[in-house]
Amino acid sequence: MSIERPAGKDGKHYFLKPGAAIEGDGLVALSEGWYQVKSRKTTGSALPEGKGVGTMFHAVGTVWTLSEGDVVIPLEQQLIEWATDGEVSASRGTTEDTVQGDVHAHFADEGYPSSTYSLSGYNRINDELQKELKARSGYVTVDDGAGAITVTEPKGDEIAFATCYRTSTVSGEKEEWSLVSGLITSLTLNKPLKGNQDFSLQMQVNYRDTYVRTIA
Repeated sequence: MSIERPAGKDGKHYFLKPGAAIEGDGLVALSEGWYQVKSRKTTGSALPEGKGVGTMFHAVGTVWTLSEGDVVIPLEQQLIEWATDGEVSASRGTTEDTVQGDVHAHFADEGYPSSTYSLSGYNRINDELQKELKARSGYVTVDDGAGAITVTEPKGDEIAFATCYRTSTVSGEKEEWSLVSGLITSLTLNKPLKGNQDFSLQMQVNYRDTYVRTIA
């Protein structure tokens, strides 16, 4: 039964971990899951209409068989177990073009929507995703205590997340997702005297999609 007004407990936050790029051959269908478009064949692409480079889509069954020239990146959907709250916030710029003959101020659309994404939760020691995120703000060094030291240098590449506001496994029901990818702009790790150690991040979004998916 459809939930008209989902509660916080009905949704989940996910990390979309990128895998090795898949090049289309016109023969092999994509496995079920999320994908990001890396390249789209100029003419005769088998990718979903309207899905250009950098956008995401969900494949089911054997529906999508890529043409030669189509390239996608598989995105492994990983539940973020340490997460508590997440938020996507959007704004759209305007330019005032009021003239003397106007009774009220008038504004024109600039045409460039902008979004930010935030995620918060609790610090988790030696968590692989948190190490990946912490590398966005500095070095991450892992010392095994036996003489082996692995260093990850600071990185600034894009990263992708997804929020499902109501998960379902019932055929015919609809899920609504926020898909975002962008750059981490701030990361906070808090160690209070009392209470939980908080972990949070802010991201400037380069791609955002409200994705409504019908369960097969």
